Amino acid sequence: MNANAKRNKVIGLIGMIVLSIVITCGVNKQYTFGAGFIQSYIFFNAFSLFDALVIDSIWFCHGTWWVIPGTEDMTEAYHDYAFHWKWFFLSLVMSLPLAVIVGGIVALI
Repeated sequence: MNANAKRNKVIGLIGMIVLSIVITCGVNKQYTFGAGFIQSYIFFNAFSLFDALVIDSIWFCHGTWWVIPGTEDMTEAYHDYAFHWKWFFLSLVMSLPLAVIVGGIVALI
């Protein structure tokens, strides 16, 4: 499970970076570092906000039917709003280096 989780996180991260580059360059026709940085930072944090608000706070915290197999003993963590929102606020800072990377790639294109 741990190896699969790491692989899935890497695949998801690469997918978000590529999607952010495609949106910035292909859709918005912007090719500067600033545009790549700002647009990817907004994209990453909008994704994170949706995850914290809809998936975690509404779906996990209020739904008793959504339990991942093997985590049945974690019902307190599922229903803890602070646990989910802590990661959202941490992602505001953690997405900065990713936005810098995307901005650099966009500037090189």
